[in-house]
Amino acid sequence: MTHTPRHAAPERFRILLVCTGNLCRSPMAELLLRRALHPLGDRIELASAGTHATPGAAMHPLAAQALTDRGADPAGFRARRLTGPDLARADLVLTAGREHRARCVELSPPHLLRCFTLRQWHRLAGHVDTAALPPATDPARRAEQLRAEAVAVRGTVRPLPPGDEGIPDPLGAPAAAFHSCADELTALADRLHALLKPPVS
Repeated sequence: MTHTPRHAAPERFRILLVCTGNLCRSPMAELLLRRALHPLGDRIELASAGTHATPGAAMHPLAAQALTDRGADPAGFRARRLTGPDLARADLVLTAGREHRARCVELSPPHLLRCFTLRQWHRLAGHVDTAALPPATDPARRAEQLRAEAVAVRGTVRPLPPGDEGIPDPLGAPAAAFHSCADELTALADRLHALLKPPVS
């Protein structure tokens, strides 16, 4: 009798955040998610990169200040250029805009179903039936199933107009634009934490 092997639970679930320069939106998303998901332990890994980043560049100071004001730690962050291996390692890719998602798919076509804009992901995650997710005591496996459920509802949730799908780039704008961006990213981070967190004992 032949037995089909069960799918092994992932040891880690890797989330990659992508924008243009890896100076504002994607580092803010990475570090706000890191702060929100810290209680889940080390099963969720986070990284960010830019499609046109200058490797080693410092985060924009207004982005760093917006993070500090929200309890995230920007110390030591340096920009990274997006590569194919980055995408190959990622279990979920969240991008600032449609153009970044398109670049990710161009670099790694097999990862099409792992790539979402941040706003797209936020909407889809809100329509996932949490009863279909594994126990929250295994955040990596739960995150993997969450991604699968988001893909499943993708065709049933009315998409945003193309012009509204991207998070505006605050680069060159006043501090208020950085805070507005950080507020939106905080809401996304809080939703992901709420979907993955273990039950209160």
